Amino acid sequence: MASKRALVWNFLGGLFSPLVVWTYENVALHKTAWQTNQYLNDAFNASLAVDGKKTNLSIWECVVSSYGKTAEWRVDLNGVLSIHHILIQYAQNNPVWDKDDYQTSSFLGFSLYISNTTSKEDGVLCFRDTNYTESTIPNPVYITCAYHGRYVIYYNNRTHKPYPEGYSNYAYTDLCEVEVFGCSSPGVYGANCSIICPHNCQEGHCNIVEGTCLGCLPGYRGVTCNEECQQFTYGLECKQVCGNCSRGDQCNHVNGSCLNGCDVGVYGDKCDKECPQSKFGQNCQHNCSIHCFSSGMCDPVKGYCLGGCQAGWKNAQCDQECDGRTFGQNCSQSCGKCLNNEQCDPINGSCLNGCDSGYRGTNCKEECVVGLYGANCEEFCSSNCKKSGLCDKVTGHCDGGCQAGWKNAQCDQECDGRTFGQICSQICGKCLNNEQCHQINGRCLNGCVSGYGGTNCTEECDVGLYGANCEGVCSPNCIKPGICDKVTGYCDGGCQDGWTQMKCDSDCPPGFYGQDCKENCSTNCIVPVRCDRMTGQCEGGCQAGWTQSKCDSKTVSPTHGQEDHGIPISVTATILIAAFVIAVVVFLFIGRRRWQLQSNHIETTTPKRQRDRTVNDDPMTNNSQEYDVSTLNTNAIHSYEEEIIPELESKNVLIKRPEENEGCLAKEHIASDNQDDKCSITDTYDLCNENTPDILVSQLHETIVEMTKHKNESFKREYSMLSKGELFPCNVGKRKENLSKNRYKTTLPYDHSRVILHRESGCPEYINASFIENMDRKIAYIATQGPKENTVNDFWRMVWQENVSQIIMLTNIMEGGKIKCFQYWPDCSNTELYGNVTIENVSDKHYAFYITRKFVLSHKPHQMSRDIMQYHYTMWPDHGTPGPLNLAVFHSEVLRTSTDENTTPLVVHCSAGIGRTGTFIALDALFKEGEKTGKINVAKYVKIMRSCRMNMVQNYEQYMTIFTALNERFKASHQRQSLSTFVDTVDSVLRSPQKQTCIEREFEKRLHIRPEYTLDDYSEATQLMNRKDAVLPRKFVVRAVVSKGKLKGIL
Repeated sequence: MASKRALVWNFLGGLFSPLVVWTYENVALHKTAWQTNQYLNDAFNASLAVDGKKTNLSIWECVVSSYGKTAEWRVDLNGVLSIHHILIQYAQNNPVWDKDDYQTSSFLGFSLYISNTTSKEDGVLCFRDTNYTESTIPNPVYITCAYHGRYVIYYNNRTHKPYPEGYSNYAYTDLCEVEVFGCSSPGVYGANCSIICPHNCQEGHCNIVEGTCLGCLPGYRGVTCNEECQQFTYGLECKQVCGNCSRGDQCNHVNGSCLNGCDVGVYGDKCDKECPQSKFGQNCQHNCSIHCFSSGMCDPVKGYCLGGCQAGWKNAQCDQECDGRTFGQNCSQSCGKCLNNEQCDPINGSCLNGCDSGYRGTNCKEECVVGLYGANCEEFCSSNCKKSGLCDKVTGHCDGGCQAGWKNAQCDQECDGRTFGQICSQICGKCLNNEQCHQINGRCLNGCVSGYGGTNCTEECDVGLYGANCEGVCSPNCIKPGICDKVTGYCDGGCQDGWTQMKCDSDCPPGFYGQDCKENCSTNCIVPVRCDRMTGQCEGGCQAGWTQSKCDSKTVSPTHGQEDHGIPISVTATILIAAFVIAVVVFLFIGRRRWQLQSNHIETTTPKRQRDRTVNDDPMTNNSQEYDVSTLNTNAIHSYEEEIIPELESKNVLIKRPEENEGCLAKEHIASDNQDDKCSITDTYDLCNENTPDILVSQLHETIVEMTKHKNESFKREYSMLSKGELFPCNVGKRKENLSKNRYKTTLPYDHSRVILHRESGCPEYINASFIENMDRKIAYIATQGPKENTVNDFWRMVWQENVSQIIMLTNIMEGGKIKCFQYWPDCSNTELYGNVTIENVSDKHYAFYITRKFVLSHKPHQMSRDIMQYHYTMWPDHGTPGPLNLAVFHSEVLRTSTDENTTPLVVHCSAGIGRTGTFIALDALFKEGEKTGKINVAKYVKIMRSCRMNMVQNYEQYMTIFTALNERFKASHQRQSLSTFVDTVDSVLRSPQKQTCIEREFEKRLHIRPEYTLDDYSEATQLMNRKDAVLPRKFVVRAVVSKGKLKGIL
């Protein structure tokens, strides 16, 4: 309001100034003045405008300035004074002030400011010329300006073209006189400056005419500042709002302080500050809970935590810990399955004492994955469950019962009590010494009692056989040839003529003959009591006077007088003596030889599966003894492997006994320690099985074709005949301290063939790894499980200890959502320390289905380093088979990059270290054997591997893959070429017609090795496409396309 009045006064003052007489004093007279653009001669300085001289308006009593785009002049009143009006007299060149005076153009456009500082921007604008022209601008100019200030500032500029008409090009301050009229003393007003301003005016100043305050002191309001602030306001112009005083009181009108303190949630003299983040309540005297989600931050009034509570606490003020099996922020989450239903950790929900059975994880909320059970899922489901590895997640009870050979709810106890098979429901056969049979298949491990044979010793000996395992053959000399007691071998009804003993296996002693040798030779034989053991016929004839073959009839005496033309007695006696000597020698030789042979026949215990039999007078050629078994007619004889041996039906069957160095060796004969042969015990393994014949490499393809007939029946049968399971002790792997190092509970290394680590700095010596022999029965491989996180250091210790240079990895880290192997190497270009071994990954090369990695191993204590190659096959499914050609190419790459002088073991692993691992080792060993000898024997080598590590090659499909991959390896070489080499070779061939025949040869070779498919391979494509194109996709690679309707097809 005061400013509006001032503007009106300025207007009226300007309008009526000639009519009004003021008594205000010129407060600018002789005060200090200053200007910009000082002229060269100081005689025309800024003070000339306040010297009181204005009789001569020429340059001699006026300020003269130099030209510039801006021009400023000011006078210092030496204090803040009340101003009423200002009079400006500009320099005048002509006697009459009109447009013809050039000074008018310089005067146009000026401004006038009142300021408390030397800066016009800090003051108020009293006047700005926007309307005057050269013809209308007055001189002097009277300006009413009722303000307070210390500096009066004159300003002009020529900075923004185009200028208004009549304006000069430059700005000047050519002032003759500036008179500032007002009160020379502060705090007064009125025409005579005699009235004191109201008490509460700001700075004691008021309007020079009316005495109204230009502003009030803090706490007051009104035109004359005589009213205190009300309605909860205070301070300057009552614009500030009171704080939250106690009980809603009005604050002090001047400084805003609360006389009776603050309300809840605020503090400070004015109660205008919210409580600090950590305080609340009356005068902010309470601390917020430290358990607020934003630590220590709460509502300043109620103390409620902003954003809720930290994990583990609840209620509005977060002052109560979680209970009732809850946890987390605001106790909003439920505890998992903690042991004994205990309260979990209120913050993170972890179960302090572990999980209830069937659950795992920190918070015990994860159900056991398939294959695990019990508290914290720390127990493995028995691999002996009928559904292997599937059991109740709480109890571990097997789903669907047990596999053959195991019992109890968890299938953790082998059949005993002479039982075997599914749920141990079958009774063992007649095992030797009444021993427990094999718990799975019922086999008698040490053979049968006398009178029984067959795989499980449940079959009584067939007619013609007797003894333990029915290995004895009834004597053909029994009265009923080939029929004897099945237990003892004693002949039923006695012996044929010429034989004696209970088994009729001894010639009649000298002097006896006939059935059971009960008849005495005639004393009338020419050689007394020497006769044929069967017929009793005297050897050499009868003594004189006796006749007939047995010399049991006297001769008739010659008629008296007859001449005796016989041989002279002396000659006859000589002949008889010579014949007797010869007969005795012959008899002793033949008797001794027969006794030796019969003794050998009785004592030899070669199992019948080792004996080669010939039927119908077709003897096998060998340096063995052969015996004639006449009129022997037996039923089929079963070997230990359930193989059927042809019936012995002919009258003359030859049973060939092996030489003394053939047959099965007893374990005690092989027990010598051979430190170089880590699998020496394997010589006792399965050597008595019927041998599978060798296969010529040149006939491998035809053999595969034959064995794949009838849905691979031959492969299935041959594989099923291999012994499986735990064939030898695994006691070290079963020790409690080693259980956590086994990836699978039932896949353990045999004690006799396991890799034993050197003890270093207290490190254990156990690792789930086994030495594997090649076909020459030399250590060539190490088969091991995929390293676990807690066995990585042991793995690299083994690699360093055995001086390994190549590692074959046949599994991926994750398969089917399950961890199959821990990544035991660093990423490319990285280095990691594993125990005492530092591994640097130098390079990674990725191919279609495998990766090669080069590692540099450094051993800190030994101060040595080595290079190692890892070959990682990435496309081999667990328990499955890869493409034979892909596997052959992979194997070729492994051999290509190895050296002939490399004799250290090749480390091969998958997940368990038996299925895929066994398949690859067999491929490598048999390929080298085939290259060397031209023949292979897959079954024989799998037996060798299984004697060193259990269950090598896990299914018949993997067994069949060994054959097919070998076939691919033998058919053609697989060589990898760089792109540049291939291009150069092709260019060379294409430029030379003579060389193009090699392309034809290569093409013919590829035609020879290409896969062969049957109509069944295209059955799916034929069915879906309903056509018989010449080119169709195989059913294993077909891709189905399904639409929203009934239509479907393939790509």
